[in-house]
Amino acid sequence: TVVFTNLPADSRVRIFTTAGDIVANLPEDFEGSEQVGGQMRWDTVNTAGSDVSAGVYLYKVEMPEREEYWGRLVIIR
Repeated sequence: TVVFTNLPADSRVRIFTTAGDIVANLPEDFEGSEQVGGQMRWDTVNTAGSDVSAGVYLYKVEMPEREEYWGRLVIIR
């Protein structure tokens, strides 16, 4: 499980492959991924419910009243 922390209320997290394909939209696509106490969890599955492959992924945090933030994460299986 990947945990995004220190998120302002009503944030969204989008996860992409390095080719730019969308892997997940949090919290919209997954039950249990809602934001609680500034944290949002992702259980490393794609929108079809399959486990994502090991590799590098990009994420974008969209926050109200702030600039979006881009980062990288690595999934190791």
